[in-house]
Amino acid sequence: TLHPAMVPPGAPRTVAFSPGLTAADGPPVAQRRPALVEDPASGGAVTQPLRVAAFVQLGRTKNPTGVGKHINNMVAGLALTPGVRLEVAAARDELDAGGAIPPASGLFGLTPRPLPWRRRTLERSWRLLNWPKIERWCGEVDWVYAPGESYVATRRARFAGTLHCLMWFERDKPWGQGRSAQRVRLMMRSILRPTFKHARVIIAVSQFLKSSAVRLFG
Repeated sequence: TLHPAMVPPGAPRTVAFSPGLTAADGPPVAQRRPALVEDPASGGAVTQPLRVAAFVQLGRTKNPTGVGKHINNMVAGLALTPGVRLEVAAARDELDAGGAIPPASGLFGLTPRPLPWRRRTLERSWRLLNWPKIERWCGEVDWVYAPGESYVATRRARFAGTLHCLMWFERDKPWGQGRSAQRVRLMMRSILRPTFKHARVIIAVSQFLKSSAVRLFG
């Protein structure tokens, strides 16, 4: 589940779903679109679902390892979460010729919101220029979520980033030394700098990683 701080106060906890795609034991992932809901906390008043845009690195969702599995599980879970209207944002060069998520991806079956730039170009522009804002393509959303280690520029939406690994910053350990570690460290700094500056929530995938982040960065 997402960090509790990702849900604004008063967000509905239950929602009615209209029928969507179904899946048995694997892809395609089930996708259902939330309708308007009655929020008991507001005396039954009809409210809008929480709008979330998830930026996915589809290349990591094929034959996934740790990060790819995290992306698949979190985004698929969000697609089925009551009270959430999910936009799956993906770069054009990672979609198939018809603009769909490829069958090899663990997110196959979800309907993507195509982003017209190449993924690496987008990520570099977001890191260095904080532009273009993702609402340009996804419309107004409440949250923008990056389950992989990437920064996404937003206009008004709150950003939730994810930490998966910080081993390259442990310079007193063998894996934090050498030119290879230095290159990765420079790249990770370019992601972490805007993430720490702009993110409303940073999600660490483990308590150990959370402790490491506090120790390394304060």
